[in-house]
Amino acid sequence: MKPKTGPYDPGWVVELAKEQRPADAELVQGLARCTMMVGECDCGCGDPHFVNPASRDWKVKRCVELMRADGVSVIVDVLEDGRVGSIEIGEWWRKK
Repeated sequence: MKPKTGPYDPGWVVELAKEQRPADAELVQGLARCTMMVGECDCGCGDPHFVNPASRDWKVKRCVELMRADGVSVIVDVLEDGRVGSIEIGEWWRKK
């Protein structure tokens, strides 16, 4: 099965970041630009990628954890250039 690519609506995670990290403009702005998926996690979980993790651009600066109202973790990989590389939803440490 080919990984899904195409449009993505980041509205839900932008609002989550505004609520939980209101002073983190880089995070909020980076998430707002996540409108086109380049693929999904190769483990089959469906987590969206916005930068190809095999590319030279994939240099993670930090990982930010947000929490949905239902208690599910949302991990945002912020790259050195400020772009969001991916959004990992759920028990990400078990996905490998």
